[in-house]
Amino acid sequence: MCVETTNTASSGALTSSGFIATTGPDTHLLPDGRTVPALWFRHDTDHPATCR
Repeated sequence: MCVETTNTASSGALTSSGFIATTGPDTHLLPDGRTVPALWFRHDTDHPATCR
């Protein structure tokens, strides 16, 4: 999963839900054709936390 590098709210939500930063491409192509800088996350747990 990836988020735009400037989207701190999404990065924080993923981190608080158990996702951890991982490596990936520096950019991500969106469906509308734009390319944005990207941060990548992965989730390794069998029992994810939930947002309240």
